[in-house]
Amino acid sequence: METPRIKITGFNRWTDNLTTDYDWVLQHRDELIEQHGHCIVLVYREQVVGKGAKLQAALEDAETHLPPETEVVTPVIG
Repeated sequence: METPRIKITGFNRWTDNLTTDYDWVLQHRDELIEQHGHCIVLVYREQVVGKGAKLQAALEDAETHLPPETEVVTPVIG
């Protein structure tokens, strides 16, 4: 269910963005709902990188919005 540059399962270390991004999603919950509605958002480094009605749609959206030089990222799901 992942895309080539987005890792959401099976990672064996806690990446440096996860704690900050989880906190950011919690702090901006109402704003995210207002901007994006009730959907799945993927957040990486305090930015929404993808959204969709289902996880696969959010992953595919994020894949198209990541800069070309980006390798593998581990976003949080909100």
